[in-house]
Amino acid sequence: MRYLYDRKLFLASLILILSLLGITRANTEVINFAPTRAPSVDLSGFRTSRWEKLNSEDGTRQFALPLAPYGQPWPAVCEHADCQHELFIELPLGDVEEVDWNWDLGYSLRVSWPASTPADFSLEIYTPMELLRLLHSRISLNDTVPTAPLPQTFTTYARIRARDAGVPAPRNHKWQIFPPLVPPLSTQPTVHFHIILDPLLLGFLPRSALPVVCLVIGAVAVGMYVSNRLVPCLGNIAKRVDAAALLSGNVGKKTA
Repeated sequence: MRYLYDRKLFLASLILILSLLGITRANTEVINFAPTRAPSVDLSGFRTSRWEKLNSEDGTRQFALPLAPYGQPWPAVCEHADCQHELFIELPLGDVEEVDWNWDLGYSLRVSWPASTPADFSLEIYTPMELLRLLHSRISLNDTVPTAPLPQTFTTYARIRARDAGVPAPRNHKWQIFPPLVPPLSTQPTVHFHIILDPLLLGFLPRSALPVVCLVIGAVAVGMYVSNRLVPCLGNIAKRVDAAALLSGNVGKKTA
């Protein structure tokens, strides 16, 4: 009987582990930030109108990037303009009055990609002025300080870069039976990934995780309620069984 119980417990644990494998087949890079009031500068000269826009109501968006070479340090990845390994996304976080009212509101920018694609991601958040300085530095232009006061904005920009994190396949190797499990060095891998901009409730809880948190709290509450009702009932049943067993034992002794 004990062996049958252990076997059932092992099978249940195995099923749980296998069901979790489908959830963990992806990698995630996260950056949390708070809305920052900053001057709104003119970025039209850098063709920012072609950049994608992402807000918290869009849900998950899918993109793709060619990976930078394996082992290349981040400062050397896309240090010049028109780099194919980076993506700029505009994050319109709302009007100044709206964000000022939600002064404790934060955001979480998450990038997820399949674990089958070995890749590293770098996520950076820029205000318009910070982005202007970055773009100027990549084309060797000096920063110009505006003399007139500029309107304020909470619009933020995300810079996403990707590089190869896999192990390169050996060169000049003849595969007799099986092909290599990784692409050769001559090919340039591309990673497909998903991006989501998630508001942080109370400054730390992602809004997309709220249903899961509510489900866990509900399950704990139901479990506590059931256990408070079930444990005394099972205790009474156990006492009755013990009393019946003791009574039958005494009757057997008298009969003997």
